[in-house]
Amino acid sequence: MAVPNRGVFVEGISLKGAEDLFEIREALEILGVEKAVKNCDETFLSALKAHFAEFRSVATQTLSRQRILIDQRFHLLIAKQTDNVSLHDMLQHVFERITLTRKTEGAPRSRGVITFDEDVAILQAIRDGDAQRAKELIGLHVRNARAGVLQQLQDRQLMLDR
Repeated sequence: MAVPNRGVFVEGISLKGAEDLFEIREALEILGVEKAVKNCDETFLSALKAHFAEFRSVATQTLSRQRILIDQRFHLLIAKQTDNVSLHDMLQHVFERITLTRKTEGAPRSRGVITFDEDVAILQAIRDGDAQRAKELIGLHVRNARAGVLQQLQDRQLMLDR
């Protein structure tokens, strides 16, 4: 929203908006991980492993934009491996919409460790060439992330309504 003489402000994400974005994210990521498993090679696996070194360093910290962006890079690496530019671009757009409108305060610190463990399991399924397992794990991962964001939004709304 543009306000004359004040600048541009990004409105917070609504509950319905978050639900819609996570629904799209889940569909894109399930398709993406299936195709990435088929296109898996050592270069891809090395890039995913390098990601984990970076994510491990922030996983136990309070939720921050940095931690969110590091986790998103893992998912975008998978999308890039699909060799489907449109899928990658759509997923990146969904992430941008979620990240730009999302507040980070109030998120449980434990979610970073849980996210890290979920990503490790996804990597293992990719490494094993198990597309079905990778699809199940990434779907669960996105649904868990959605539940956390929706809970944050609901809690914030309850505080504002008081």
